[in-house]
Amino acid sequence: MDNPFKKRATEYIADPQGLLSLLSAEPLKLFLDEDEQFDRVVIVVGTPGSGKTTIAKLFEFDTLVTLCSLVGIAGPNLRQLAAVLHEKKVLVDNIPRFLAYRLPAGSSLRDIWELPYQETIKHALLRSFIQARAALGWMRRMERAEVRIAEVTIVPREDAESQAQVLHLNDPIKFREHARVVEEQIFRVITALVPPREEELAELPVPIRYNLFDSIRAFRVPRIPGVSETEVELQPMIIIDDAHELHPAQFGDTDLWLRNREIKLARWMLTRVDAIGHSDFRKALSEAEQEMKPGTTPQRDRVIKLMQKDRTRVAFRSIARDVSRKYLTQMPIFARRGLDNLDRCLREDAPTINQTNLKALREEVRRMERSPKLGAKKLQSIRAAVPEHLKPDVAEAVYRILLSRELKKTPQDDLFGADEDLEPEEESLRTKPSVVIGAEIQLLHQFERPFYFGFDRVADCSTSNIEQFIGLAGSLVEQIEAKIIKNKDSSLDAKEQHKAVMDRALDTMRRWDFPHSDAARKLVAFIGQRCIEKSLEPNAPLGEGANSFGIPQAEMERFQETAPALAPVLHYALAYNALSLKENYLCKGKVWCLFELGGIPSIAHRLPQAKGNFCEGKLADLLGAISE
Repeated sequence: MDNPFKKRATEYIADPQGLLSLLSAEPLKLFLDEDEQFDRVVIVVGTPGSGKTTIAKLFEFDTLVTLCSLVGIAGPNLRQLAAVLHEKKVLVDNIPRFLAYRLPAGSSLRDIWELPYQETIKHALLRSFIQARAALGWMRRMERAEVRIAEVTIVPREDAESQAQVLHLNDPIKFREHARVVEEQIFRVITALVPPREEELAELPVPIRYNLFDSIRAFRVPRIPGVSETEVELQPMIIIDDAHELHPAQFGDTDLWLRNREIKLARWMLTRVDAIGHSDFRKALSEAEQEMKPGTTPQRDRVIKLMQKDRTRVAFRSIARDVSRKYLTQMPIFARRGLDNLDRCLREDAPTINQTNLKALREEVRRMERSPKLGAKKLQSIRAAVPEHLKPDVAEAVYRILLSRELKKTPQDDLFGADEDLEPEEESLRTKPSVVIGAEIQLLHQFERPFYFGFDRVADCSTSNIEQFIGLAGSLVEQIEAKIIKNKDSSLDAKEQHKAVMDRALDTMRRWDFPHSDAARKLVAFIGQRCIEKSLEPNAPLGEGANSFGIPQAEMERFQETAPALAPVLHYALAYNALSLKENYLCKGKVWCLFELGGIPSIAHRLPQAKGNFCEGKLADLLGAISE
């Protein structure tokens, strides 16, 4: 296989077995955490690369059948994947529960909106088209799993006898042919050079109103070859992928239609943030109750499921390790050297800054030590608080921060300086790990000391986004591959890693071309500069530094009324990983809304991946940034 890090590999693999070889069970553990994901419409929201399509392709029936057939002979990776799916009741006794079909919402669905008809007719055409394609998709998925279609029993809802006759549910062959004719007729309408008039639609050979979803309950198959030799009942499932490609009115109507409680199949709509309202997305982020609509109840009829949760660093590092290992095993050049772990190729010993710069740093520290505010005992106590294991440059930078903090809090002494005899007994000081990171950030800005190196930091810079991690790791893998080809050491030092990650981040930001991307760059640049200024304050008040801009939550509550120009910029910045939003954040006795830089902008501005560390400001500051 070519380098799978260079592309979203799972989207280019057609056969289920190849797809399964690249899938990690770790993201599923976090995603499949709610029982109600299969009994109502679920809007799965994620940024590009968060894994929406990958999970959709895993759930397709032939993929699950392939997994079940391989579990007995597969290695631990597939067994772990199957174990998670059993735990989440997607598989039961090594048999799929669902007959799932993934329908990409491509141009054909969107093109229906461009037809010269009333909106109600366009919505009806879209619903029929989705249902007809789902019917055909379910049949194709069963055929791929070698299920004999003629032996399938389609189970209607108890009160849907009349619909069952019209839809030919009693005969799977006629059912399939009827769905094919409906799909063909609608497709002809969509692609016609001159679409038929509205009144002519009723004269088509087969009525194009096709109401399947509220008429069907299950599919029964006599056997699934290689998986089950007894009858299996499958719950139908439709997954509309890339639903953000629909017209907003189409998206809204489809969302409302699929909330119908009479629909007994599982139904998901996978979308980017773009397609859902900003208020809905903010409520989903804050886990608040969803906006009510006539005839529906939030969480009872619909669930908004966020793919990209605020995962802990440890949790995402585990996911990233598993993904990178699976990708590396697909590359023969790494397999021949027994390299299946990216950690082994990324050295974590950072170089010390050169002697000239180290001397300048020490001279700065000595000048601070000569301050009359600091006595000998205090200096000794501060020096003792510097961890012994640190390299000389980091140790001096930490010491500089501790001195700055002491100078900032020590009151002004008289002209004769501090009286050591009057100094209180010193408490033992401890330096937090965040201060060490803050010192490294300051060394990065002052002396270009590498910071972004080692597997954990690369994973942390990915903002819990699989594609972003693959992109950053891919830039490293490419360099490692080149070294192996040249028969050199198959590892990268800290400087090589830092440069590769920085180059990747800067190039990614240059290639931003989403709506309002220019304004998003201005917004990110403003927040980045404010965070740099805060992080480089001599006493490092936030420890490792800042990567967020905080405004009072009260201002955010009036956001769409008082800052309408900022709303679309923020929406797309959130959708494309430029920013993330953390509302109702309690700090210093106040409630804040944090605009947190994404992983790529944080790298580009040479900032840490700090959580909750922010510089304070006002909504007007953000408005001013995008208007410059």
